[in-house]
Amino acid sequence: MSKVPDVSIIMPNRCYEGYIGDAIRSVKNQTFTNWECIIVDDMSIDDSVKIIEDMIKDDNRFKFIKCQEPVGLSVARNKGLEIAQGKWIVFLNSDDCLVKDALERMLAVAEKTGADVVGSQTIPVATKWRYDSLRDIDESSDEKFVVQDNPQDLMFNPRLPMWHSVWRRIYKRDLLGVSPFLPKITSAGADIWFMLKICYKIKKLVELERVTVMHRIHDKSIMNCKFTPHRFAFFPVFFQNMREEIVPNYSVEFIKRMYRVLFIYLMRETIMWPRTVDMFHDSGKRILKEASRQIPLRFLSTKHKILCWYFKCVI
Repeated sequence: MSKVPDVSIIMPNRCYEGYIGDAIRSVKNQTFTNWECIIVDDMSIDDSVKIIEDMIKDDNRFKFIKCQEPVGLSVARNKGLEIAQGKWIVFLNSDDCLVKDALERMLAVAEKTGADVVGSQTIPVATKWRYDSLRDIDESSDEKFVVQDNPQDLMFNPRLPMWHSVWRRIYKRDLLGVSPFLPKITSAGADIWFMLKICYKIKKLVELERVTVMHRIHDKSIMNCKFTPHRFAFFPVFFQNMREEIVPNYSVEFIKRMYRVLFIYLMRETIMWPRTVDMFHDSGKRILKEASRQIPLRFLSTKHKILCWYFKCVI
């Protein structure tokens, strides 16, 4: 009888033939070995599938799901979660890599503190960086971490949306429920939705002051690619679903603060960025108008109410 894994690593992939080999190698080389890795290929049209099949064929800890049609990042993650058996969940992008003791370190801190979620630090690496060149980041045994007893306060981190990145944490499976990612959000915005979906259930979150993920920066990644309307297209469906699935789970004060943060984020992405690149002004206005129509005015400040009314009725 095969052993039930302690950790399920969910790795969505879409045409990352140049990077996924590194991601798989970083999983194979973990010092903690009782894991399963579920790779979900979102109908790649490059050589990703062949690379994946060649690399995992002799290791039964890997499971491979091949989508028959493009489904997007959120659905791919949900598909992996549906079959995950681990008590802990890690979401690893197929262009990123885990440091060799990432799982061991985060699980040890989770056990020591009783945390529901353990986060970590990351290091950006260049497009041409390769996992084989990875040197030990920190061999010290002294583990430094910060305990967050009220994780909801962290949702207002000014580094939105980077703070909400799901790929730098490990999560108790019981927290996530069914389909924690909103299927209609295919790229940007997926991680913010995920954190809002689960944050009210987190009793203790720990941030580890140690690097566990090498985060690759390249022109195809969601947040680092060339600016296009796809980057802000998620806002209308995000706000539409927020009223039904997020608002009932939090206090009125939290929701007011959250809408204020997200409204500023909306304006930055649809007004400021198009002006910066001098492109996509019409697309930005259209998304701004559609999204503003989904925001309940009662949760906004007087100034933001006026702006929101203007965006949805005038522009």
